[in-house]
Amino acid sequence: MCRIIYILFFLQIFYSIKQIDGHGYLADPPARSSAWMFDKDFSKCCRYYNHAEMSCGGAYHEWIVNRGKCSICGEAADLKPTLLGMGDELYLGKIVRTYTQGSTIPVTVVLTANHKGSFEFRVCSIDDDPAKDATHNCLDLNLLNVTNDIRVPHK
Repeated sequence: MCRIIYILFFLQIFYSIKQIDGHGYLADPPARSSAWMFDKDFSKCCRYYNHAEMSCGGAYHEWIVNRGKCSICGEAADLKPTLLGMGDELYLGKIVRTYTQGSTIPVTVVLTANHKGSFEFRVCSIDDDPAKDATHNCLDLNLLNVTNDIRVPHK
């Protein structure tokens, strides 16, 4: 009888566990999904209240359905049209920051719920053809190095 209770207890725990997705956003430079909070041009047209939940459609969708692929803006790779890609509903075509090649840039990530993930920062020049969006291939060639300690402010 005791063994059955333990099995039922662990089954209950197993079935009550839900997928955990990280919650956070790139504040500086602002990501397309979060730019509306920092720039009045975006706040007039492009409020996206789920900006801190860009999870590629969720773990199952990202890894099982799309085999680890995600759009460059954090939406599900198979979502057509996306909201934030070039030419889509919430895309303004405004470049929010520009940097000099080789310079060190400040980056601010705001975590609203820490689920022990990680961040990588990548850039892609679209100077050759501003009518085209960045691609995964271009971004994969330009992984940025973190040059100083990461500061984590505590409340």
